[in-house]
Formats: sequence, C-alpha cells, structure tokens
Amino acid sequence: MKGLKITETDIKRQIKDYLAIMGIFNFHILQALGAYKGIPDRILHYRQRVVYLEIKKPPGILSDNQLAFQAQCRQDGIDYWVVRSVEELQSLIEVHYDAPQSKTRGIKSLGSVILPKKKKRGLE
Repeated sequence: MKGLKITETDIKRQIKDYLAIMGIFNFHILQALGAYKGIPDRILHYRQRVVYLEIKKPPGILSDNQLAFQAQCRQDGIDYWVVRSVEELQSLIEVHYDAPQSKTRGIKSLGSVILPKKKKRGLE
C-alpha cells in the first residue's frame, strides 16, 4: 500500500485553519480569468504588516509570473513568503513577528505542538 500523499489543496486548507485559530486576518485571492498573473494565494495582515503568502506543495517552485510578483514585493519592501507547510508558516511568523504566546500554547498542528517561547531574563 502506498503512503498517503498530501496535496497543495490540503496544505492550503491547513494553513487557512491555522491562521483562523491564531486569529490572524487573512483571505484567499480568487485567481480567475483576467486576474493579475503571479498574484499569491493568500494575503494576511499581522501586527500592522501585510504579507503575501504563496503556498506550494513540496517541491513546488514559483512560476516566472510569481517570481516577478515576488521581486516587485521585495522592491517595495512588502513581505512575500513561499511556504510548503504549516510549520514553515509558524516559523516565519515567529521569526519575523514573534507570534503571541497565549494563542500558540498547546495548539497541535500536523502532529507537532507549538511551544511557547521562553521569556528572556534580564538583570534587574
């Protein structure tokens, strides 16, 4: 019996659910005929910042149009992340925005537990 293969749609659903649990405002961009080429899958607003989020199934790569959109975002100082799992998104949020501890405590995601960061102790 072959192992189950995760699809890009599965990853998109998991990321959507994770963002909802975290209370991070986000929305899916409908990509239909006439849509801007290269536009990412989701936009999220977090801590007064906007992040464009492109979701790929491993080992998915960006199209030429997506690379051009990413380059424009970088030029304009806008975050554009490519993620292939909820864990990658969690790491990016924690590294770039220091995710709020109260909402991450004990949330299970794809078999892992997000542990709250330890508070740094300074000299008093």
